[in-house]
Amino acid sequence: MSDKKQIEPKPGYNSDYGFETKSGVVPSIQVNVQKKLSPDRILVALKRLREKVSSSKLSGYDDTTVGCKNTECEWGLCSDSPKLWSDAQDHIFPYEFLNRERVTPLQSKGVCPLQVESDNSSGCFHSCRFFQSRKYRAEWPQLDKDSVLARIDAKISELEKGEDDETETKF
Repeated sequence: MSDKKQIEPKPGYNSDYGFETKSGVVPSIQVNVQKKLSPDRILVALKRLREKVSSSKLSGYDDTTVGCKNTECEWGLCSDSPKLWSDAQDHIFPYEFLNRERVTPLQSKGVCPLQVESDNSSGCFHSCRFFQSRKYRAEWPQLDKDSVLARIDAKISELEKGEDDETETKF
């Protein structure tokens, strides 16, 4: 257990961190009333992701343990990095992030630079250039830092110009 002072979860607006929660199934676990990231929060996340991609190498993890599935890629928005998701307002469980650094980002469907147009599969894993690269090697270009940075820059530009609507973005 950390020596860090714990913040008591309570429903309502938290003006110190800019989020509003409601009680979940377990009252001590508060759930963010927002279901997905707003365009301005996506912009913040993409700028942080850009910095991360420019200063790190591509890595990822695909857990194959039945019943304990965890998949993340350091160059995607599925990263579990608290540095990428450093604001409590961006989490499904903001108090869990503040108290335990549990990373649970709100939905950002369609904006990850590694995502391509998907078939009807559930989850971004099935349309991820990193995790599905073997399956689609002939169709998808090789992932490299420059191509991922270009994809991030294109989405950042789109958001800054206000061209993003509520639909999924296809790269």
